[in-house]
Amino acid sequence: MLNNPAVVAIPVEKIITFTGVAGLGEVGTPVVLWTIVGRVHLVAFTAFCTTNCVSTGTLSVGVASVLEGLIANTVSNDIDQDDMWTAATPTDQGLLAIPSPHLDIQLSESIIVTPLTTDTTGGVIEFHARYIPITDDGSLT
Repeated sequence: MLNNPAVVAIPVEKIITFTGVAGLGEVGTPVVLWTIVGRVHLVAFTAFCTTNCVSTGTLSVGVASVLEGLIANTVSNDIDQDDMWTAATPTDQGLLAIPSPHLDIQLSESIIVTPLTTDTTGGVIEFHARYIPITDDGSLT
């Protein structure tokens, strides 16, 4: 099914503006990117910073059971405007091979950003994903 050219991956986008409040960068409260219903197959995932992040704490992207499943803990201050954030060391290269943790993943938990150690009080990151529903009700919302 997943290699069938008739199956089209569904695109989703989420733009997060970190302010340091609950659900937007406060330590101890995850930032929910997408809530998952059923099960989905994630075929692509990217994060692009449009405004420098502000914090000496760290951020990671994953699910509740694997907080660093998509992107490892990264010092927030290292995520700068025009960086492609795909690993613990963001890059501002114009061309970047997508690392394997961002491709071909089956999910049944919501995708979250986890702020650790101190609040992330500034910054804007655009998150994009493409997925294929695995179950009849599979979706990212």
